[in-house]
Amino acid sequence: MGVKDKIKEYWPYLLVLIIVTVVHLFYFFNAEVPAHDLAAVHFPRAEALRISIQEHGDWWPLWYPFGFSGSPFLMKPVPGPDSFLGILLFLMPTVFAVKWTFVLYFLLAGISMFSFMVYLKVDKRFALIAALVYMLNGHMSKIMTWGWMTTVGGYAILPLAFLFGMKTLKEKGWIKNGMITGVILAIFLRFSTDMKVPYWFALLFGLYMVYNLITSPSKQLLKKTVIVAALMFLVFFGLSAHRILPNIDFIKDSSRGDTPWELSSTRQLQYTSMWNRLVEPVYEGMPQVRRVGTGDHLGIIAFIFALAAIFYRIRDKRVLFFTLGALFSLMITSNTFSLYRIFWNILPLFKSLRYMDRSLFLFSFCMSILAGFGAKALYDKIKLPKRPVYIGMVILIVVNLAVFGFSPYTYGREEWSDADKAIEDNHILKELSEKGGLFRIQTLETRGIDWGTDFWNVPFRLEHIYQYDTMWYPPYMNTYLGVSFSDPAKFWGMLNVKYVTSQQQVNMTGFTFKKKFPDCADCFPDTEPWSKAWGPYLFENERFLPRAYIVDDAVLVIGSDDAVLQTIYGMMLSPSFDPKKAVMIKGRQTIDHYSGEELARYAAVVLTPGTIGSDSPPILEAYKAQGGVLMPDILAGQNTMGQEEVNTFFESLNGSFEPIDDADVIMHSFDKREILLKDQKGFMVYSEKFSLFDGWRVKDSSKNDLELLNADGVITGVYVDGQDSVTFSYSPGSYRIGLTITLLTIVLLVLLLIWKWKK
Repeated sequence: MGVKDKIKEYWPYLLVLIIVTVVHLFYFFNAEVPAHDLAAVHFPRAEALRISIQEHGDWWPLWYPFGFSGSPFLMKPVPGPDSFLGILLFLMPTVFAVKWTFVLYFLLAGISMFSFMVYLKVDKRFALIAALVYMLNGHMSKIMTWGWMTTVGGYAILPLAFLFGMKTLKEKGWIKNGMITGVILAIFLRFSTDMKVPYWFALLFGLYMVYNLITSPSKQLLKKTVIVAALMFLVFFGLSAHRILPNIDFIKDSSRGDTPWELSSTRQLQYTSMWNRLVEPVYEGMPQVRRVGTGDHLGIIAFIFALAAIFYRIRDKRVLFFTLGALFSLMITSNTFSLYRIFWNILPLFKSLRYMDRSLFLFSFCMSILAGFGAKALYDKIKLPKRPVYIGMVILIVVNLAVFGFSPYTYGREEWSDADKAIEDNHILKELSEKGGLFRIQTLETRGIDWGTDFWNVPFRLEHIYQYDTMWYPPYMNTYLGVSFSDPAKFWGMLNVKYVTSQQQVNMTGFTFKKKFPDCADCFPDTEPWSKAWGPYLFENERFLPRAYIVDDAVLVIGSDDAVLQTIYGMMLSPSFDPKKAVMIKGRQTIDHYSGEELARYAAVVLTPGTIGSDSPPILEAYKAQGGVLMPDILAGQNTMGQEEVNTFFESLNGSFEPIDDADVIMHSFDKREILLKDQKGFMVYSEKFSLFDGWRVKDSSKNDLELLNADGVITGVYVDGQDSVTFSYSPGSYRIGLTITLLTIVLLVLLLIWKWKK
């Protein structure tokens, strides 16, 4: 069949899918956004990516400056320039790029399911029914409603990934098909960067490989299956290493590194709620057109079709497998026979996943396939005119799921706002963005990862000390910010926080009330948690510290990580500690790791338990003889350090404080910063969290490496002595190794294609 014949044969079905997409997602074609993840997460990340590319020429930013006082960016599982979203950013404004990404994923879900059903040799008419069920079912509406871009992206390409996987196992050109499948899986990961959908796909396809061996046992098939699995994995991993390795590197140190069972096991599917949740929600006042809510239901019509497939076609190996696949999903989500707990205990990276019901997309996938098979079986059984029967089936599916199903719009349309107006009318943040200089902000009502002000921060280029993100760095989020509420002005000041907004007029020690701003009438007025984003009360921090400055005096705290940080925070909580007079430096494990020249830089050395070795006394005696202060002074027989001694020491300091002009702190890109100096000497304190993350390096103007110091628990310090400038750059080893593997894989695949073409 020629290309023209294929187009003629398939275009009516593609047209139906396009019409359904446009009608069902009509309001995705304007600038309005909901007060949820679409606006709260994906819009600011996409806007940050646009800023990095257009303003700094950095196409792959590894660092994100706008939240959490700076944090990893494409080290995390977020969409990059190699995704649908990244491509659309070059074609349209950010808000449309984000919304159109959801639209294209929705359409792609239908196309990929239709293609998969055709590959399974299902009549095109019933492949369309499976595609409609896959697009319109309750689970798809839920992930569209909540704005889970990475989930819907993986969901969209899941049928294509399965298609090429089956093609590799079933057809002769299995080496070529295996490589193509590896490429498809690499694209799969770029659509679903958090690896959630690819992870569950791997489990389901692994079951299919076992099922295929059981139903068609042979040594040749076993050998082929092993080779095919290895080939697909190698191509997939090779093309994805620059995403996978950095993601793993970040996850292991983040809040998701070892998710407790109590959190991972939440949202378990209960047997008693399966009908309402998975088949058809029963509710008062039925029926309601496109009602507000969420669910995972297949719809009663599609469920009947799926039952027909099981009843009439269960001997078909395809039907049997996808029936087992649907049961597998239910067993996982309900933790039947403790299956989810078993996976949680034994599978790598499984503990980074949350919520049992996240795997229900497998149920939707398998049941949509069964609905297509079952519709054909019923069609053959019904002794009525065939055209009306088929048209009736399509109408019933659309009416059941699109008309009387859940709306794909968060909270309904009434809580959507025009993005441009919402940004323009945020008077308080707009004015802050026009002040110039380097500073961060804090929203008084934000105390965790709830909806912050990310939607406004990034377009206004404002940096916040919090961020709406489910992956954070505990030493900063849990420890430093937790301690900061004991003395907000001081601790937020060290984070370069100059302004704080509040919904109420409050009295806060260390903050001066500046102004009350008008409310934002267009900023999601019916969504209470978002109202904190426009104040309207503005306060200025009296203890604000510039982004970078130099102090003469530093306190070196030596010992194990836990002991050192506990000591640092304890000392900084002293009312006598003034960050303008001294900086706390996290030291090495023992005093023996320091030379006398290094120790001479510090006004005091604090020794925690276990830091003294046999060679330590002479080092300490030499340091004390030069005027250094030991706390506790073990040479004088002291074993503990009292609070009065700490207060007295801090009060005795009178070293200089020299701010560095904001114009001399240059952001070449998110991953590269330069600070111009004027031959100063002392400890340069830089209010960035670079010291917490492996991969940040600092060099002077002669390209000599300098020691990157952890300052005041979470920010960064560098000892300078006459340098013209220092430059910080971020390039973690996991990213460099992963990028090398990916580039080598691309070269090998291109060479192989050239060889095949010439042959």
